[in-house]
Amino acid sequence: MKRKCKESVCSLDYYSMWIILCGWILMLSACNSKDQDHEVECLPFQESEDGYWGMIGTDGTVLFSEEFKNQPTWVINGRFLVKNSDDLWEYYTAESTPKKIGGEYCQAGMFYEDVAPVVEKGKPIQLIDKDGNVKATLDKINGKTVSECKNYCGGLMAVKIDGLWGAVDTSGRLIIEPKYYFMDISKNGNMLVSEEKYRDKDFPDKVFTVLSRNGQGLSSIKMSKYETLLTIYTNYLHRDYVLDDAVIPMVKKEKEQLPGILGLDGEWIMRPSSKVKQVFAIRKDKIIFSDGEKWGLMDITGKELIRPKFNILWFLDNDVLCGEKSKGDGFMLYTLEGEKLGNEAIKSPMLFFDAEHAFAEVSDHDYVLINKKGEELKLSADIYKIGLSYADNSFESDYVDFADLVDNLKMTKVGFLGLTTDLKGDQALLAINNIPGVQNFLGTDAKGYKQNGYVWTKVKTHKLTTVVEANIAGLVNETVSNNGWWSSTEYSWSNKTVPCYNIYFELKDTPQLAGRMRDLYVQLSDKIKSLGNVVKSGENAVVVQVSDGLYYYAYWSGSRIAVFFGYFDAESINENEFDNATEDIEVPILRPTIIDHQ
Repeated sequence: MKRKCKESVCSLDYYSMWIILCGWILMLSACNSKDQDHEVECLPFQESEDGYWGMIGTDGTVLFSEEFKNQPTWVINGRFLVKNSDDLWEYYTAESTPKKIGGEYCQAGMFYEDVAPVVEKGKPIQLIDKDGNVKATLDKINGKTVSECKNYCGGLMAVKIDGLWGAVDTSGRLIIEPKYYFMDISKNGNMLVSEEKYRDKDFPDKVFTVLSRNGQGLSSIKMSKYETLLTIYTNYLHRDYVLDDAVIPMVKKEKEQLPGILGLDGEWIMRPSSKVKQVFAIRKDKIIFSDGEKWGLMDITGKELIRPKFNILWFLDNDVLCGEKSKGDGFMLYTLEGEKLGNEAIKSPMLFFDAEHAFAEVSDHDYVLINKKGEELKLSADIYKIGLSYADNSFESDYVDFADLVDNLKMTKVGFLGLTTDLKGDQALLAINNIPGVQNFLGTDAKGYKQNGYVWTKVKTHKLTTVVEANIAGLVNETVSNNGWWSSTEYSWSNKTVPCYNIYFELKDTPQLAGRMRDLYVQLSDKIKSLGNVVKSGENAVVVQVSDGLYYYAYWSGSRIAVFFGYFDAESINENEFDNATEDIEVPILRPTIIDHQ
């Protein structure tokens, strides 16, 4: 059977090892866009269990103490974030008396560049500068809707435009055209992409391309040759698919999947070997690897520098390692030649954020500051906890373009979202599964639907969650066969077709519609009215006949908008039932009476 990988490059994930080493630190999936690795300037800390949070420099100097109830993020590029009492992000300057900048955001990113992506409630993605000023609004690019983005990496930001990924620079200017279903930008600015035509291909038939930051194709990778591509840690902030001049594919060899290092010219830098079962992290030309049992160090060509003898091994800096030889023994620092640094083991080391100092937890809530020789340095404050509250790294527009939303429902005289009344039960369920953004896939085995009624799923489009229903009452045949002393029952789809479909938008699923429910209803009803003859119309309900016996019916009941299409009794509908609707009114789902048209 062919392997299938629909939405991204598959990758082996060694989070479990890193979580054991220093669990809190890798929760940040961010990107270092600068040439240097050391950009974290200060860390949040508490002096007591119930104390407010302060900020301490990477050299152990306290910037401020006991200032915030909620845990701030790291300081990067002179700014940090903290959630307020309304669970919204706020930015602050990193100084002894922090100053708030900008507004309040439901999504916000770190300043890996001089701008950061943010999303305010009900608004599209924006780029703000370090003073909180809006520098660009990413609602549309070249007339097409921007729905998502990731944070900056290598000076570029991946953006999803009309369902496909492209990239913009720090001004919001489009650099890479949106034509990829998959895009991952590495910290060096190179990108791993795959075109839309490969989205639904079986994995061996997929092709990935490495692009330079200006969009030039550097390499083409046909997955028929490989099992998968890996991401590995290139610094303490980020996992990259594309290294400076290489990628790491997994190759099946003697019933094993083994990693190798492949140059962008298609030639092996390090061929897959049974001596190397996993690779985890790379710093410059040095790689942490495993022989399947223990971890060691090699160079990028596969030359062993430290034999695999560690239970856990990690880079603390480009030239310092941290390792635990046996589980529970504690961690020691080592040179790249394997020489031990310092004399005392520590419980859970952190990282050399400034290339000279590292905080280490020697026992529960007992922190020390160490240098690269493993020597303990004096701290200017007691530290109960050093923490991490990480900012967002991916963003979705909170703005709903109703015109685009209505267009994407593809409402016509014969149905919507590709759902029509000439489909049998199994055909309708397949059509539902093919709706872009479907979240819950429906099986098509008739036996699973022996109970008559409606089937439903949720579809996410434009960040709105839409419930899609199909009436399959009476579409399943049940045949009982008597075989002497026992009987069997078989289920099959009848020749009848689905009489009615409906969709719902509900405030509980789509809070960004608060205050705008009726606006969306008006857009939907205007579209429906354009498809046929209005036979009933109230303040917040409309019935439109599109052909003989076939109708659209839409209503706004307060916390819900519903649209029905199919064969139902239009005469029995009370078009004035929702005239007094307000968003705080909750009304049970009211379905029209279905008419058997077959």
